[in-house]
Amino acid sequence: MIIREIEEREKPIALMLNENDRMSDIEMRKLVDCIMERKNTAEKISLIRDHFVSLHDYLDLLNSGCLFDDEYNALFATFGNFELAIFAKIVFYEELRGGILNFIDIVADCSEAKSEWETYYMKFIKQLEDERIATIGQLINDIDYEEISFY
Repeated sequence: MIIREIEEREKPIALMLNENDRMSDIEMRKLVDCIMERKNTAEKISLIRDHFVSLHDYLDLLNSGCLFDDEYNALFATFGNFELAIFAKIVFYEELRGGILNFIDIVADCSEAKSEWETYYMKFIKQLEDERIATIGQLINDIDYEEISFY
């Protein structure tokens, strides 16, 4: 189990990534089907936030194709800065590895995504205020990517 404490707006938060918290393939399929059946975006987001607890499951969900257009924005809008920073570390991995220090510049220059959800994530991040983008950028430096196991 990995526990990371980061200071965000003077409130410490802990991110726990536990391999055992990952859903089985059957559980994941049932939840994805249930999400797909919902027409209301708020209901979909509520189901996701109530049932998904691991980063692995969120990545599986985002790659499942069960969200469309504004539903991505609705989900990302429920994330705090730390959660957005974790996804930024994934989406902008190459750019961050390249040594560009200013995250605002990385966001402004981003144009190519590997998947549909990453395209929507980039659009979401670009519409945030510069101050929040800078805060997310600072949090990225506090995340030890090597400690986060995806498999």
